[in-house]
Amino acid sequence: MEFINKGGRVVCCRPLPELIEGQRDKEGLLKELFSKKVSFVKGNNIHEVFGDKSISITDKDSKEIPDIFHQRRHRGAADIYFIINSSQDKEYSANIKIKCRNNVAVWDAGSGGIYPVHGRREGLYLKFNLQLHKAGSYLLITNKNKKIAARPPGKKVKLVTNLKNNWEPKRS
Repeated sequence: MEFINKGGRVVCCRPLPELIEGQRDKEGLLKELFSKKVSFVKGNNIHEVFGDKSISITDKDSKEIPDIFHQRRHRGAADIYFIINSSQDKEYSANIKIKCRNNVAVWDAGSGGIYPVHGRREGLYLKFNLQLHKAGSYLLITNKNKKIAARPPGKKVKLVTNLKNNWEPKRS
């Protein structure tokens, strides 16, 4: 309750929970919780509850893609978005619309490379397309104070230890 009393927002999907930490609610805490301000979500419409208009990820028909999820973190002047295709069967050509003052860059966390994204400006937003491979993901970065410059990948990865049976990474 402390979380709600300090301004936190609770979002629920139906059916409502009956347990707290795996135990039946004998003290009526759930009843008290649901008597407070709780938002209910139908399907994937969590944006309606929180009103996050900083990013939109849609298909060619401007419909949200149910397999695509994102998380946003705010760090100083930067916003970092982690976007993932949760499907292991489908690839998507996703139209991304992201609110930013300057540019958007893709950060390759594996190599350390940073690559600015080219798109078209639409008011406060930059629109561009990303190909989201099966179970693929992206890290996108924006910075409200400055343009993000390209940065080449870091040093090549070197073999640290030999693995028995000739293990090697492969992409299919």
